[in-house]
Order: sequence, then C-alpha cells, then structure tokens
Amino acid sequence: MNTVSSTAADLAGPPFGRVERLLNELQDSWSSLADISHRLIESSRAVRVSDNLPSTLAETTEQYKKITGQLLVEPLDQFGRLRPISRSLEAMQEFDRGAPQPAARLRAKIDQRFQSLMIEGALDLCEPWRTRRSDGTEQEWLIWESRIVKRDKRADDLLRAYGEWATTEEANKSEPQYSQDRERQKRMELWWRRQTTVSTVHDMDVAFRELGLTWLEAAEQQVASLRREREAIITLIEKMLEWIAAGAHAGTKTPLESMLLASYDERLRGWSNLVEEDASKRLPEKAEVIALGRLSDWRTMRPREAFLSAFTTFCQSATAQSVRTYWERTAEIVREASRSKEIIDYWRGAAPSHGDQAQALFAKALNNAANLLSEQLRTPVSDAAAEF
Repeated sequence: MNTVSSTAADLAGPPFGRVERLLNELQDSWSSLADISHRLIESSRAVRVSDNLPSTLAETTEQYKKITGQLLVEPLDQFGRLRPISRSLEAMQEFDRGAPQPAARLRAKIDQRFQSLMIEGALDLCEPWRTRRSDGTEQEWLIWESRIVKRDKRADDLLRAYGEWATTEEANKSEPQYSQDRERQKRMELWWRRQTTVSTVHDMDVAFRELGLTWLEAAEQQVASLRREREAIITLIEKMLEWIAAGAHAGTKTPLESMLLASYDERLRGWSNLVEEDASKRLPEKAEVIALGRLSDWRTMRPREAFLSAFTTFCQSATAQSVRTYWERTAEIVREASRSKEIIDYWRGAAPSHGDQAQALFAKALNNAANLLSEQLRTPVSDAAAEF
C-alpha cells in the first residue's frame, strides 16, 4: 500500500491543500480496510491449521468464542472504530463544498468505482466466519483470498486515477460558494445508504454470533442442571436403600417423596424461551441489506424470523433428542424407585394374611426392592448424551 500512496502523491505534484487532504483521506480509508482484510487472511489461515474438534460443550463454547472473535468480532470492531467508508464520503463532501461542479463531475466515475470497492471489501469481512460456520472447503477459502488480492489491484488503479485527477486544472480551482449539483447529491445519498446497509449486515452477523453463544452457554447450564438432578436422585436412591435396610417401617417418610423430576418438555421450553427472547432483543424485525457483487440489489430481510425458523428446524429437534435421551435415564431410576416402594407397600399389607410366612415374605419383598435399586446404581451412566 505504501507504493500506491507514493504514486498518488507523485502524480498530485506539489501540495494543493484541499486536494491533498482529499487524496490522503481516500488513501488512508482504503488502507484501513485493506489492513483489516489482510489480517483476517492471516487469522483464517491460523484457524484452519489449528482447528481441533472439541469433545465437550465447555470446549465447544471456548472454541466458538475464540474463532468468532478472530474471524468476525475483532475485524468488525476495527472496521467500526476506523470508519473507512464514512471517512472517505466525508472527505469527498468536504472537498466538494468548496469546489466547482466540473471538479466533482470529472471525478464521478472514479468515485463510483472506489465506493463500490469499499462496500465490497466491507461486506467481505463477514465471509470468513460464514465459510467457517458452513464447513467451507479449502477452495472457498482460496476464492475469498483471491477476491482480496484482486481488490488490492483495483484500489491501486483507482488511487492512481485520483492522483491523475488531482493534477487537472478543474480539481485545483476553488469556488467561494457551494453550487448545488443534484446528480452529485443523489450519488452521495446512494453511497451513504450503502454504508448504512454495511453497518446493518455487520450488526446482524455479530448478533447471530451472540445468539449462538447464548445457545451454547444455555446448553452448558442445561447439562449442569441435568447432572445435578441425576446426582440428587442417586443420593435419594442411596437413602432409600438405607430406609429398606432399616426395615422400611410403615409410617416412616420414604425418600422417594423427595424425588422431584422436571419434565424434559419444561426444560426445553425454558431453553427455547431464553433464545427467543434474546433474538427479539438483538435482531430487528426488518432490515434493508445489499448483496455482495450486486450493489444495486436492495432487499428487505426479516432477520428475526429467519433466525427463529433456522433455530426451530436445526437446533430444537436435535436438542430435544439429546435432552430426552439423558432425561429418560434419570426418569427410569425414579420409576424403579416407585416400583420398589409399590412392592414394599404391597407385601407389607399382604404379609399378615400369610400367617407364619409373613415375615419371610416381607423380607423377600424388601430384598427384591433393594436389588432393583442397587441394579440402577450399578448401571453405568454415560454423560455423552448430555453433551449434545
């Protein structure tokens, strides 16, 4: 980029004041965007080389934070702070306020191509994370990198053209009073509108990233809750075995009465509500966007509706299956505990009618109930299902 800057300055000749300020600001605006793009290439290559598959939800969440930080959050944050497109437009407006109409008109085609270049580059900053998120191929990564290299060449040509324009007589004339140029005004309004859509696209991509993080963190909490619930149930089963060993006397409180198990439907409903509420806060109902490569193609999106539809289709069903698989194992333990108590209650009532065999039959019932519960404790429990 230094070569381009020198070329533009050489072509511009001696310092021209306003002209030089415009050239410098356009050069700096492009350099800011180009620097972000090239750092993003380096980050994406590092991610592709060291991309290891996580084995737990906690590892998945940390990897998600790290990769989205490198490929999306940090570059878009830099773009937002440096404001390359806004700065270039402000510089043009400042120059044109004191320049005659011919100076701006002579520059119009260069401006059009330069602003298109800036918009394309800004929209392309989201591409690495989208490619990573969709498990893009190496060819897709190379195509994206190639676009950046080609864009650099186009920028070199345009900055050189600006330098040539700066040497013209029209560019160096001043006009004491700004004259209205309606065509120029329309173009400027269009460019500002495009700049707004860039911010909208960036904001939505970051919002989608944050919603993904909400989902993962909620998943971690859900898994932790399922594990705590199972641990509590296991503790109560152990107490119930102690109660049986003590004779399971009538009138004593059964540990089973404390076994409260939330249904998996309730768990999923709470989880879905959390994600849906977060989506309502982060995503607008409607948003105007422009497609990369078709800068005249304006569209109205419904990002909130699109996200919730994708969430329902791709996340809720898989989540429901995982939660149900893990929950069913815990529910089975509770069911066996209830069955054991039913055996004890039945034989406690039936034993007196069997005379001398009463105690032996009741003792056998206690032993059977204890075996049922002990079998549940001996059965290995895998946490794999809870990791989704």
